[in-house]
Amino acid sequence: MDNPLSSLLNISMENLKRLVDVNTIVGSPIISGEATIIPVSKVKLGFLSGGSEIGKEGKPPFGGASGSNMTIEPVCFIVILKNEAKIVSINNDSPLEYIIKTIPKLVENTKSLFKDEEKGVKV
Repeated sequence: MDNPLSSLLNISMENLKRLVDVNTIVGSPIISGEATIIPVSKVKLGFLSGGSEIGKEGKPPFGGASGSNMTIEPVCFIVILKNEAKIVSINNDSPLEYIIKTIPKLVENTKSLFKDEEKGVKV
């Protein structure tokens, strides 16, 4: 027996499969003169779905919803020129993103300083 929530999930997943394929992550090669450039991206995908069957005896009414979010971010390019390949990285970090990524390491380093002082080790 196929329930409405299963149908909702199957339809949503089929549509998502059409959006994301290998060409989304490793793009089609771009040929410019003697150079071949291959774009590489990072894909983030979030998916949420749910439903409820609330009703009286007999066939209950169904309420359901699904949603998704997809972010595609370029990471680097693979540049092939003659017999040599190089990776050209793209740094997309804004100053705020850099600070947010650095905070956990800073906190960990600060904790270790205090631990060393408690043991009598001068820093």
